[in-house]
Amino acid sequence: MRQFLITAGNTRERIDDVRDWGNIFTGTTGFNIARALLPLGHVTLLTSNAQHIEKAHTVGITTTRFQSHAD
Repeated sequence: MRQFLITAGNTRERIDDVRDWGNIFTGTTGFNIARALLPLGHVTLLTSNAQHIEKAHTVGITTTRFQSHAD
């Protein structure tokens, strides 16, 4: 069985107690790639988007959530 690992979503990096930096991407493209690969094998989606995690579980995609590069 083939296994696929897809990353999707934005990352946030803390600068100090009140500031962080990141990007605006939502991970939709990565989520769509994960869904497209599902018929070919096991797919794990690493994402920062909670909505994608909920959707992924309904179609059989394994997920892990991240927020920063350290995660």
